[in-house]
Amino acid sequence: MSGSLSSVEGELNAIVKEYLELSGLEDSVRCFEEECQRLGKPIQDSAGTFQKDGRVRKIQNELFQHFDEGRRVEFFSAWDSYISPEVREGDSYCQKLEFQLHVHFAVFPIRKSNKDVIEKSDEAMFHFRYYLDTQGSCLSQIPEFLTYYALPFVSTPQSHQSFKHLFEESWVPELRNRLETFLWEAIKETTQNSPQPRLVQLYQCNDLALSDARSEAQSAERRLQDSERRCMVQARHLVKLQDDCEKLMKVTAELITALEAAVKGDMIDLDKVLSTCCQNFPDLFKFHHKNRTSSDRDPTVSSGSYTNSASRAQLMKDFLQQHSMELSDSTHVCLDFSKMKTDLVVQDARSKTLLLQALRWRLTKTQPGEERDAVLSSYINNDLLGCEQPSQYRQRVLHMMRSPNKNLHQALLRFLNAFASFSSARTYLCKCPQLLAILQDNLINNRVKDSISQDMTLGIMQKLSLRHSLQTTMIAGGVVEWLVNTLGKATETLSDYGLEYGVALLMNLCLRTAGKKRCIDMAQRILQLLVDLLKLQNSEILPYVNGTLYSLLSVPEIKNKAQEMKKVVVIS
Repeated sequence: MSGSLSSVEGELNAIVKEYLELSGLEDSVRCFEEECQRLGKPIQDSAGTFQKDGRVRKIQNELFQHFDEGRRVEFFSAWDSYISPEVREGDSYCQKLEFQLHVHFAVFPIRKSNKDVIEKSDEAMFHFRYYLDTQGSCLSQIPEFLTYYALPFVSTPQSHQSFKHLFEESWVPELRNRLETFLWEAIKETTQNSPQPRLVQLYQCNDLALSDARSEAQSAERRLQDSERRCMVQARHLVKLQDDCEKLMKVTAELITALEAAVKGDMIDLDKVLSTCCQNFPDLFKFHHKNRTSSDRDPTVSSGSYTNSASRAQLMKDFLQQHSMELSDSTHVCLDFSKMKTDLVVQDARSKTLLLQALRWRLTKTQPGEERDAVLSSYINNDLLGCEQPSQYRQRVLHMMRSPNKNLHQALLRFLNAFASFSSARTYLCKCPQLLAILQDNLINNRVKDSISQDMTLGIMQKLSLRHSLQTTMIAGGVVEWLVNTLGKATETLSDYGLEYGVALLMNLCLRTAGKKRCIDMAQRILQLLVDLLKLQNSEILPYVNGTLYSLLSVPEIKNKAQEMKKVVVIS
């Protein structure tokens, strides 16, 4: 007998014995064993065990390599291939482990000191948030996972009390050990549950390696089918986009015709233009077409003065030119800020309103990037709002925030809301504490008389609440209590814009310990408010409601009150 055959003879005999046993040929098994013993031929006790164990080890090594290197896409692609859907959907231990694995990949970039890896932290948190809103939503009722639903909303989780344990040296090895144990049992059980003897597998597949290749091919085929389904969805989406594009071309043609008429000085029937737009995009234009009143028009234009948007655009351009030091062929205009600041003090209310709108348009209508950064820097470097140091000019600007002229008041708030959208602008505004004091006083003491001003005020305060010092001022000033009272009747007093920014502001304040303490005395009211907001099924406010809820439930007193209320909150 050749040496190559003798090295595998025991395994081959074991394969034959296994086939005879599974076929119920007991006499043949007995005769086979006796003859092998008489001839001195070995029968290996665990034929196929080493090959199966080797396959499990191969799968483990592949997953661990992705795990250790933070390759989320590759890991979960292999995870879906090797772990059956029945186990992932029916085994609670597997679901909890998968949740922890998503947490691991979400914080992985933050653990690394490499700059290139850290830049991917926002993307990792985005994918984790998507997982929470889809597959992970079914675990929102499990208390041990509630805290993690606030993780995407915390800027520095490594220093947050609820998430510091994720960055301890012991957390990753413990998760790795749980993953290793689960993979060994799950994959090995799958391979051992095969009803066919090894001899049949060899007949059908020639070798176990080929069987693995066939299994991988089947998995690839399933992924291909999923890709084809997604492709069909995207194809339908593309058809819809093409249809919308055709409608948009019709609207564009109508608007260009109206613009050409305006340039020639002809009167424009704005209702007719809106009617045409409404026919092509009814969901987008029907509200403006049916509810167009004097308050919906641009507050900088008095009734009857200007009949079309072309005139208003030209008016804004004229105002910028009046305050320009020089004009060039480029869109960038160097402004005379000294003259502009003088006009913001001495001109009449209508001129101030027009100037503020022109400044806002100059900031919002420029291309994002260097051009917009240049405009923003020019406003800050020239101290447009007088925030750098106390002065008479600052007081005059702040006085406009309580102007009895509604159009001027709204124009300033609109400008501040757009201006506060930028980080450097928020740093600049923080130098003027009186600004927040006036905004807060107007809001809490009901000095805001119209919904637009209230929306803009909430938008400004929400953006300023990203600053630690201003958060402290808002909490001490009773903004949390005002929000709870106002959001409780949101459908009556707030627009969709105001509701979104109001809930976002409440979440920002409740992430602070001082904000949580403010909520203890009104725990039942605020918990009931959050439950009611969840019932609105508003996808825009849902993340902020979730963030507020999970933050407050970390306070024992509020958590006990929630248990007393016996409410089950399901976050979809």
